Amino acid sequence: MRKEKIKEADSVVVLLNKQHKSVEITWYDPTSKPSWQDMSETDFDPNVCVSRGYLLRNDEDFVTICMHLSASIIGCDDCGHVGDTFTLPKGCIVRMRFLKE
Repeated sequence: MRKEKIKEADSVVVLLNKQHKSVEITWYDPTSKPSWQDMSETDFDPNVCVSRGYLLRNDEDFVTICMHLSASIIGCDDCGHVGDTFTLPKGCIVRMRFLKE
């Protein structure tokens, strides 16, 4: 039983990796300070962040990735589930590169 489940899981991984490419995105995290401050204290840079995931959306304005993929039925393109999704405005993205499988 365990070997069958491992074989099924391997098939799901192969299928999902074909449908959704792995990416690494470097991006600026918009930053704010929620308190009153002197004008001289407002010159600070946003944090630079790096996120990795599976590419779900890449259009003119936004990129969406997810950290987790699952498929209910192997070979079914529209029955998968995603977990831990993350959408970024393109204006925040410094670089996006595709990772080798």
